[in-house]
This record gives sequence, structure tokens and C-alpha cells, in this order.
Amino acid sequence: EGNVEAETRILNIIRAETSSLKYRRLRWVLHGLQGRSVSTIQVPTDLGIVTVDEEEDVHQIILTEIHGKRYTMASSAPICHGVLLDQYGYDATGPEAISLLNG
Repeated sequence: EGNVEAETRILNIIRAETSSLKYRRLRWVLHGLQGRSVSTIQVPTDLGIVTVDEEEDVHQIILTEIHGKRYTMASSAPICHGVLLDQYGYDATGPEAISLLNG
């Protein structure tokens, strides 16, 4: 019973993401790209908060401080190591994962 509820929640999330992607593409086709890139970022340092506004520096800080930390935290999850990784794979979408969800 719990597996059916989990499966329904997961399928609803997938449907919502698919729908969102479809409408995002439609908006892009009709209106073009309207977002702006980050041009200034404030970085905490030993000397206090420093404002960085050089494009290359901003990109580098975003990659190392934000994306780097995010992906490092994700890679420390139990599914990313040892037996779980070997058995279910990185994204846990293979037959073993389906079998686990189905009980």
C-alpha cells in the first residue's frame, strides 16, 4: 500500500516537471530568453564581505562556492557509495530500484 502511494507521488512529480519543461520551452519560443545573468556577487572573506563584479570572477565563484558545494554534498549521500551504488546505480532507476519500490 505504501509503495502505491510513493509511486503515485513520484509519478505526479515527474508529470509536473514534464509539464513545466514543456511550458518553459513554449514561453522561450514565444517570448525569447528574458532572464539575466548574475553580474555582481557578494562573498564573505576573512576581511568581511567583498563585492565581486568582474564577469569571469563571478562565474568562477558561482562554480566553486555554490555548484561545487552542492555537488560535493550530494556525492556524500549513501546511495553514491559502496553496495548501494553498485546495486542501484547513481540515479537508482534500474530494474533493481523498481523491484525495491514494488516490494
